[in-house]
Amino acid sequence: TAHAALITRGIDIVKARSWLLVYRVVFAAFLFSLFLQPSLARAEGFGPFPVRNFQPFQQLVLSLPGDRAAVVKPGTVDVRLELAETASIYNDNTPPINVTVKFETLRSGLFLRYGATDKLELGLEIPVLYRYQGFMNGAITATERATTGESPARAALRQSNFLFNVTRNGQTIMDGGPGAMGLGDTTLMSKYQILTEGTAMPTVSLRGAVKLPTGDRSAFFGSGSPDFGLGLAAEKLVAGRWLLFANMTGVVPTGTIAGFGLRPTFSGLAAIEYLWSENLSI
Repeated sequence: TAHAALITRGIDIVKARSWLLVYRVVFAAFLFSLFLQPSLARAEGFGPFPVRNFQPFQQLVLSLPGDRAAVVKPGTVDVRLELAETASIYNDNTPPINVTVKFETLRSGLFLRYGATDKLELGLEIPVLYRYQGFMNGAITATERATTGESPARAALRQSNFLFNVTRNGQTIMDGGPGAMGLGDTTLMSKYQILTEGTAMPTVSLRGAVKLPTGDRSAFFGSGSPDFGLGLAAEKLVAGRWLLFANMTGVVPTGTIAGFGLRPTFSGLAAIEYLWSENLSI
């Protein structure tokens, strides 16, 4: 009804203004910090952003986040909550596979780390996934039109708010509706420091991970099979304020997803962090 439409529009306006206020506060704090005189940097740094591929199909396979080589101190429990919003859109009709996807995924991850010894760190990540029509389509469309032009997939699916359908030889193998929410696959992680930083030597740690099939396979929040990962992390402090990071990781998935076989992958990451002060790094 018209009344319901007005209420919905009013809620949308309030949400937009709330997000605008948050952005302004964060941006103002960032600008303010840039004009502060840097104090002596005694902080140890925060490490690289825990980036990974949050694309919904890639999330079904183990993906280790970027991490530093240093382990947390013995007896320390580190708790972190991560939120990631990912917009996905595909319109690929190449037989025998047809993919029509347009939705967003909100991934909420509870990340726990514990310092078991002065060289061993144990970790646990529990994600919760929410699949819905999202809110970023308008901003993404405006950005595409102002730069490279609207993508063919976005133009073709312009009239649809939510789509999730994958077929093979005319048979549906993946689908779902808006508003789906569930637990994703849980990841157990460990990190063992094998080298301590010296004058020329960086800190180096061995990383291991196992993905447990705790996610709902029928809703495509999990793969239904365990995955295994192994890698190295290194970091080095240079010139007193610059921290250099590097990760190398190999992942061996098991099982299949919707009948598709999975292959081992290898990835690398490099990051730089500048210690501006004890409480701020860039």
